[in-house]
This record gives sequence, C-alpha cells and structure tokens, in this order.
Amino acid sequence: MITFVEDRKFNDYRYHILSDKIKALGWEPKMEWEEGLQMTIDWYKEFGYRYESRMEEGLRAHPTLK
Repeated sequence: MITFVEDRKFNDYRYHILSDKIKALGWEPKMEWEEGLQMTIDWYKEFGYRYESRMEEGLRAHPTLK
C-alpha cells in the first residue's frame, strides 16, 4: 500500500550535484550555466506556445497518468 504525502517545501533545495567524477573522465561543460539557462528561457519564449495546453501538467511535482 502506498500513501502519498505532500512534498516538504525544502526538498528541492537539499540536493547537491557533484560533477567531480564525470570531470575526471574528461567531460567539460560546453557553456556557462547562465548562458545555457538564458538559451532555455529564450527557446521557451519563442516555441513555448507548442506546449501551452500541457504546461501545467509538466510543472506538477508528481504527475499522474490519466
């Protein structure tokens, strides 16, 4: 039996990503975080209309199948 509970508000802020291992294998980012984030924002400004009808569904913390 599964009982679903509300997420704690601080959950998303407690997960840290360490990239030491992947960098040790030779991986490097192709751009700075800020540049990539701005490119993503710009893309959604230009093409986001394609997803307007499903946007709220994608923003839910725990989407369910209907």
